[in-house]
Amino acid sequence: MYRNISLSFLLRTNKTRKDGTAPIYMRIYLEGQRAELSTGRTIVPKRWDSNKQRVRGTKNDAKAINYHLDTLHTKAMQVHSDLIAEGVKITVKNIKQRLKGNKQEQKKFLDVVAEHVTLVESLVGKDYAKSTYKKYLTIKKHLTKFINFKYGNLDLKITEVDLAFIRELEHYLKTKKKCSHNTTLKYLSHVKKITSWAQEKGWLKQDPFEGYKKKYRKKDPVFLEHGELKKIEEKEFSIDRLERIKDIFLFSCYTGLSFSDAENLSKDHIYEDESGDKWLSTSRTKTKVSANIPLMPKAQAIIKKYEEHPQIEETGRLLPFISNQKTNAYLQEIADLCKINKHLTHHVARHTFATSMLEQGVPAETVQKMMGHKDLRSTMHYAKVTKRKIKQDIKDIKAFSATG
Repeated sequence: MYRNISLSFLLRTNKTRKDGTAPIYMRIYLEGQRAELSTGRTIVPKRWDSNKQRVRGTKNDAKAINYHLDTLHTKAMQVHSDLIAEGVKITVKNIKQRLKGNKQEQKKFLDVVAEHVTLVESLVGKDYAKSTYKKYLTIKKHLTKFINFKYGNLDLKITEVDLAFIRELEHYLKTKKKCSHNTTLKYLSHVKKITSWAQEKGWLKQDPFEGYKKKYRKKDPVFLEHGELKKIEEKEFSIDRLERIKDIFLFSCYTGLSFSDAENLSKDHIYEDESGDKWLSTSRTKTKVSANIPLMPKAQAIIKKYEEHPQIEETGRLLPFISNQKTNAYLQEIADLCKINKHLTHHVARHTFATSMLEQGVPAETVQKMMGHKDLRSTMHYAKVTKRKIKQDIKDIKAFSATG
């Protein structure tokens, strides 16, 4: 719904000049906002009709001033219409600037993206995880390539970003960048956060995502069977980077922590209860939900293995991590060497922990607390997968043991 504008003219007698004339001002009203703008015309107070808001009489100077006021009124209404058409946030300040000839230059979309990415970077560790910042860097790269591919230059204005742009970006990500449906929607959710921020700043009027409705496709989480996990546990690598990645992956299989959460662990996150059992206490970077996880012997052994690693002494962290991107590449190498026919990522470790706990009879509510899930629904997704697996295993046993 567009904001209504109201205009009026008044004589500012409190600013009467030495020659006895007072300046005529135009007052702009816009839903609680008000601003005044000098018309550049003056008249003696007795010639001003405050009811009609015009100069009295038919003299040439009266006609000229009144014509100027009519023109200014028409121009103000046109500015209001232009701002609506441009999708720019309508304020009395914007209208006044346009009338004075100070048209606010429309921001380029990629400049807005860059500003938002810088903002996210400044809030890493406070409002955003480092992994979130990296995702914004990735979408910035994709947007730059898409705009150059689609328009042949990088000068796209923020006000030109509309629903058609969003749909074309979706198609580009799926076809040119080979992103999956869910990955594409995740990228677009970050774009939406950027455009929403632009709206808050007054650089964009219309929400380009209005009318855009797409749902994530549910898919079963990939996790390791007990035998597959054992293959990785028993595999020893002479190459340091592979051995490190293997141990870090296994640590998350034993704790359920995501890459970023495990990466940020230090000795301060470990505590011992009254029974002498060791625990990890941390908050999920993504959800800010606290998680308390029993530190099992296998996880403790991995921590001890790297106690004197140079990176540990330098950073104070529990484990010597490398970047997530490289980690996932090396994990696939490990999967191939262990003859595991699954796409191995660090997420698989977290999924493996959840399904293992549920398969061993740990209540879903307890798994929820250890995983740091906001609600039980997220945990129950693993429970459904586990039930299907058990059902299939039973079918296999029945088929194997059937007679005749």
